[in-house]
Amino acid sequence: MSKEEVYDDVHVTRYRTCYRLGDNIICGFEGPEYENGFKSCFLELKGQGCREFEVRCPDKSWTELIRFFRLGMDAQIKRVDIAIDDFEGKYVDFDWLLDKLNRKLFTSSFQNKIFCNSGHVESGRSITFGKHGSPLMLCIYEKLKEQQSKGIPCYQNFWIRYEMRFSQNRAEDFVYNYLRKDDIEFREYVMSLLYRMLDIKKETDASQNHLSDVQTDPKWRLFLGRVEKFKMEKAFDYKRSYIAYEDWAKPLMSSYFLYLIFASNKEIYSAETRLYQELVEYIEMKLDERKLRKINSFLHEKGAKLITLNDAYELSEVLKDVVEDRKLPF
Repeated sequence: MSKEEVYDDVHVTRYRTCYRLGDNIICGFEGPEYENGFKSCFLELKGQGCREFEVRCPDKSWTELIRFFRLGMDAQIKRVDIAIDDFEGKYVDFDWLLDKLNRKLFTSSFQNKIFCNSGHVESGRSITFGKHGSPLMLCIYEKLKEQQSKGIPCYQNFWIRYEMRFSQNRAEDFVYNYLRKDDIEFREYVMSLLYRMLDIKKETDASQNHLSDVQTDPKWRLFLGRVEKFKMEKAFDYKRSYIAYEDWAKPLMSSYFLYLIFASNKEIYSAETRLYQELVEYIEMKLDERKLRKINSFLHEKGAKLITLNDAYELSEVLKDVVEDRKLPF
């Protein structure tokens, strides 16, 4: 963003310096100190801020953004809101859902199966599971009517929004599980979570105690797509995250090494030498105390010996000798 798009007209509690980037991205600096002595920072992308990210960074994905902050910057994920917008009403609509819920033809991952039905048929109704401030919420509402009641022009004839809100420990769980499931698409992951949160059942005379054995209503199945229910595992302490780090790094490292081999006309010896050269450059030009702390956190979890910058510099000197030997013409 250009300097003209950065404003200092916002305030975030506990952060001394705050800025608004564009219209909807908020960042704060000089916040509470971490145990390592560094002051914390804060970043929030509100609804339209997410769209700004997508427009400004068309070559980046949400997966890359999550990995960058969670694994690269060791960020704490405080809240994640996921909106699923239905602009067609091809399979289900609000009245159909409300009727099913009122007749208790559903199962849910929420311990409290009581939902709140609020709003007005003219200005927009909403169905909410969970309470504001709780770690997990599901809100289904008539977004088109809500927008129209506010005088906001909409150019579609149908719009129902399914919004899942993850906060506190559940936001960490959301990110942890997604990063561990690198082979699934983001949309598939999200729809699988919605399916577990709310399973609309076929017409049945079964009692509430046996609803879990009843098949999902075909209309709800068509809306969700070909997904299965996904149960999120509780996130481990991210100080114990070397497995997630390795799972993230291995495909990138392998892909790059494969590229180097073929870029070197399949001379593996030359490709290895190039890797050693790049490692020397990284140690001498980019490695700092912050990056070293991250490496040491993974080494600590594996029970390996921690290293210092001097250890890295000594390794660099050894690698320089290796590279020089490999470059000799005999």
